[in-house]
Amino acid sequence: MLVLFDIDGTLLHAHGVGRRSIEHALSDVAGRPVSASGVPFAGRTDPAIARDMLAGSGVSMDEMEPIVAEGLRRYGQLVEAALLESPVTVLPGVEAVLDRLAAESSIQLALLTGNLRPSAYAKLRSGRLDHFFPFGAFGSDDADRYRLPPVALRRAFEFSGRSYRPSECVIVGDTEHDVGCGRESGMLTVGVCTGPHERSLLERHGADVVLEDLATPGPLFRLLRLDS
Repeated sequence: MLVLFDIDGTLLHAHGVGRRSIEHALSDVAGRPVSASGVPFAGRTDPAIARDMLAGSGVSMDEMEPIVAEGLRRYGQLVEAALLESPVTVLPGVEAVLDRLAAESSIQLALLTGNLRPSAYAKLRSGRLDHFFPFGAFGSDDADRYRLPPVALRRAFEFSGRSYRPSECVIVGDTEHDVGCGRESGMLTVGVCTGPHERSLLERHGADVVLEDLATPGPLFRLLRLDS
């Protein structure tokens, strides 16, 4: 099976590094203060977040796209530098779960995240988790998270030569958008309560399994037909 992990709130916490870095980058490029205040981040892609931040700070649609492109490029650089001073915290159970799944010949690990590819791997390197994930689908592939599952399937074929059916895929994430994009694509979904949402919300959005955290992975292993 193909197991696709979200990053922020699922594998690790970056302690606001992303929020601070994107505010700084967009403000520099726009030449005016750009705030993340009131803009939802959880489960969304970096390009969508950047556009909402710019719109909320008075940037017109006509001038927005060049600022988004250059701002996100600078954002990637700032995140990498900021993580050297403020490393991520890997969440409970994550390393043990990834070690177990990586050792299973029937499992292929990959990413499905709203992060841009450079910032995704910068965060993973900070937590020494990057070696688990040879490929993925990222916010840099599409600003709409709900269009990322087909990208992940294509990348899986390019990497392994295997065509995975959606029913052979599991998305693991901490928001309703992780669950929603998986369900919409016909994939199984696992909600983890280490992000901003409680069990009841993830269950309400239709997660097949909900875990308090990855330190209690038994239901995930059973979903993957592994001995827990």
